[in-house]
Amino acid sequence: MQKGNEYTEFSEEDQLRIIKIFLNDGYGALSKDKGLIAKYGESFIKHKDVKNLLKSARFNKYFEKRLKNAINAISNLENMSNTNNYYFSRHEVVNNLRELRNAHAKMQQSFMSAFEKIERQEREEFEGENSNELNAEQLLRNYRATKDKNTERGIRS
Repeated sequence: MQKGNEYTEFSEEDQLRIIKIFLNDGYGALSKDKGLIAKYGESFIKHKDVKNLLKSARFNKYFEKRLKNAINAISNLENMSNTNNYYFSRHEVVNNLRELRNAHAKMQQSFMSAFEKIERQEREEFEGENSNELNAEQLLRNYRATKDKNTERGIRS
């Protein structure tokens, strides 16, 4: 981040502070934080590192919840195989499970496209030069680990 003529990176303490404020109080409170504004300037909120930190925190917050919901929904579908409670035909099940497989494949392809996009953006950049449940330190470690992995070798499955 530019401050005057020198380049200043966000300290780990400030990165944790950014994540905590964002998760607990939201974007508005973060953009008005006097300590961060005094240290990095009013436009710190627009910095790429801050944007990526917030995106990472948001992803981790919602991904875990949505994954748990999806697993629970699949478990509930599994319970419907109980013939003591349900009557169904093979045709009904096969058709509906095909839709589930298609949705799963579409979700996987979406992430693969996102991985490719991240790798491409990082390559170009390099070549050119839960809220209470969530732990800000862990989110920062996840963000750094993901960034390092994507930069080093990309994500392939």
